[in-house]
Amino acid sequence: MSSQSQISALIDRFAIELSDLVSQAALDAVREALGEAHAAHAAHAKTAAKTAATRTPRQPNGARAKNGAKGLSTVLVGAEDAILGYVKATPGSGVEQIAKALAVPSSVLKGQVARLVDAKQLRKTGHTRGTKYFVA
Repeated sequence: MSSQSQISALIDRFAIELSDLVSQAALDAVREALGEAHAAHAAHAKTAAKTAATRTPRQPNGARAKNGAKGLSTVLVGAEDAILGYVKATPGSGVEQIAKALAVPSSVLKGQVARLVDAKQLRKTGHTRGTKYFVA
């Protein structure tokens, strides 16, 4: 094996290992962000259940999002980096694939992915369940 081919082989292995490390770091960041988000959401749900009996039927405008998850998306800001990292490593992935790989519910990721598309950090092709995402 020539020196040039040995160098190429080493560079290829390095690139693969680096890609694996970046993917793992992205997964760790999402899991950490979502762990905090799920804990915050669970605490909110528990408090809401306790106060539901005493709450008046009408809340002031803007008191809560329709789904009761006010503030959840701000907790998931770190998840965007993990999503970008995963899509960069596996271009053409759908939301379901990303969610499965990052071990989070797809319903949580849909909003994050939409924000990344709006910010032109991701581009999408296809529609509905056939939508695939690529790093812009």
